[in-house]
Amino acid sequence: MRLQSLTLENFRNYSSLKLQFQKPLTIIYGKNAQGKSNLIESIYLLSIAKSFRTNNNRDLIRNNNVYTRIKADVAANDFEKELEYFYQFSPKAANLYKSNGQKLKIVEFYSIFKAVLFSPENLDNFFREPEEKRKYMNLLLSHINKDNLISLYQYKKVLKQKNALLKAIFFKQENPSQLDYWNQKLASYGSRIILNRLELIHRINSEISGYYQQISKSDEKLNIEYITTEIKLNKINNQETLEENLLNLYLKYQEKEIYFKKTLIGPHLDDLTIKINNQPIKTYASRGEQRTFFLSLKKVETLLIEKLTKIKPVLLLDDIYSELDDSRRNFLIQMLDSHQTILTTLTLNHLPKEKNMEIFEVKNGEMGRIK
Repeated sequence: MRLQSLTLENFRNYSSLKLQFQKPLTIIYGKNAQGKSNLIESIYLLSIAKSFRTNNNRDLIRNNNVYTRIKADVAANDFEKELEYFYQFSPKAANLYKSNGQKLKIVEFYSIFKAVLFSPENLDNFFREPEEKRKYMNLLLSHINKDNLISLYQYKKVLKQKNALLKAIFFKQENPSQLDYWNQKLASYGSRIILNRLELIHRINSEISGYYQQISKSDEKLNIEYITTEIKLNKINNQETLEENLLNLYLKYQEKEIYFKKTLIGPHLDDLTIKINNQPIKTYASRGEQRTFFLSLKKVETLLIEKLTKIKPVLLLDDIYSELDDSRRNFLIQMLDSHQTILTTLTLNHLPKEKNMEIFEVKNGEMGRIK
């Protein structure tokens, strides 16, 4: 995959920006709060069809404006496309996604442009919240296969409808017998999502320890375990059995779900446990070990996208390179060899001098070429 050009209008602190990417490695240099992360955010938005930093699209719009637009020319093995994202909140709120001028649904737009994001924000959130681990699995699965994305959208839609019904039942406005239909739907989509996640975790586990050991120069072993409520996943070997387990749990927790007015079982609440030599990484690992795990995970993510889609994703490194020590930095440099990379940094020290690169400096939303 290659990002050839980027155009921004009224995005964050950028009034207008046109940027051509001519080298395999692009360095965006600048002090804090000048627009480095905003640039990475705009590029990654074209990959996952939403911001990774905010759920409020109005945050994306430059002050005193009512719309924002991101456009990019991208190319892969067998296509070239002009992608466009447009959002306005006035006179009427609108989200538009386009490819070569044609309007697309969000699920059609998602992952036309494939990218892998490295950021300190990603790292911190990943270890802090189960929601971030679920989000990570969902994003990667959706990059690999659009069917996974469709299953997630269907699940969320049914979950919302079931929760609305639970609330109505609590207030004696509906009959509990109506839950049977939505439980069947939720179990069908939910079991599919869980099985897809289990397969993904199996693939990651088969690769990640080797990369962790390569960086850390140790023989420590990593293991990621998928955790779901009251289901012994090691005894599940097909979707039908998993559906049956979920349906039984919905019945078991029905009164409790009605009381709390929400669904208490399913992949929307599942988590991951990550261990180094059988010790929880969140509790026992140092900051350096957590960074090593995250780099190893991103390496496997990059390889899985490439292997399963036949497309090499663009790597987006947001203020992470300068924070790494030599061993982790060298590992990252090796990853850059076969992928287009856009890297933001506070300093030009420690850059891989042998790389074919271009360097831009950003100051308050204005970009200038240094090299």
